[in-house]
Amino acid sequence: MSPQNGTVGFGSGLHGWAFTLKQFAEMYAAKFGIAEEKLMRRFWGENFYNNKAKKWEKTDSNGGVRGFCQFVMENVLKVGWFSLYIG
Repeated sequence: MSPQNGTVGFGSGLHGWAFTLKQFAEMYAAKFGIAEEKLMRRFWGENFYNNKAKKWEKTDSNGGVRGFCQFVMENVLKVGWFSLYIG
């Protein structure tokens, strides 16, 4: 089981929402012109996106934000915990 392979889901039964990294990778693949599988790996672990340079980095030393936080959690929080259901 591994989030970057799409075999782990994140969710809340209490609030009725769930998602996998694959669902977010599908949304961003066309925007970035990157394969879904590659994005799924970048959304998890030590992968940071630098908005100023518009590129992925292995460290956050240049002001990058972890991929999961930037592209997944930020959107989950914008939509709201109680109304989110991606399924």
